[in-house]
Amino acid sequence: MKIIIGSDHAGWSLKEEIKEYLAQSDLVIEDAGPEAAESCDYSEYALKVARAVASGEHDRGILICGSGA
Repeated sequence: MKIIIGSDHAGWSLKEEIKEYLAQSDLVIEDAGPEAAESCDYSEYALKVARAVASGEHDRGILICGSGA
């Protein structure tokens, strides 16, 4: 199974923890970003994750943001 994960700056540390946890399985994990906890536009990463799942490139997507939206 292929999973893509993305976040905003507020969710960055949780995204990193989830990636570490999932790395212990046989899942294929792709990080859509961001690469650091610096302020960023959440919609950019949400769009990457949504398109990857909608296209069938990835089976599932995980999005994490500070507001919980």
